[in-house]
Amino acid sequence: MQQNYWNNDKWRFTGVIGAADLRLSLLTPDQDSGAAAVDWRIDGNFLFAKIGRKLKGEWYGGIKARMIDAHQSIGIVGSEPDLDTGNDILSAGLGINLEYDSRDMPINSYSGRHLNLDTLFNDEALGSDATYQSYIATFRSYHRLNDSLVLA
Repeated sequence: MQQNYWNNDKWRFTGVIGAADLRLSLLTPDQDSGAAAVDWRIDGNFLFAKIGRKLKGEWYGGIKARMIDAHQSIGIVGSEPDLDTGNDILSAGLGINLEYDSRDMPINSYSGRHLNLDTLFNDEALGSDATYQSYIATFRSYHRLNDSLVLA
């Protein structure tokens, strides 16, 4: 992950790239041995990038891109073959972002407010398995009560 604030916070960049390989072992009752293991496996890659520019005052606007390529399967110990859930997921999208940020610091804020309005448009034309939209609004407010205590 990388996060940058350039040119006296006129430009902002956030980027994340990574891979996941999760093996979640679940237990279910089994009449013979007391418990049988179920392995839920999720593996894949992801990429996220967002760049924004100060518009006016505390307002920022920008664009973002996200890609997730994942596969999940369920394996039951002692059974053959593994259950393939058919859940290969490819999600690719582009979006816009509008942000109001009056925080004193982006990380470990002591005072200020942060409003974030996000849209993401995933489309088969971009490589997604499905076409859909996502809309997210978040708001945080930070209030310093004393030198070491913040109400958020």
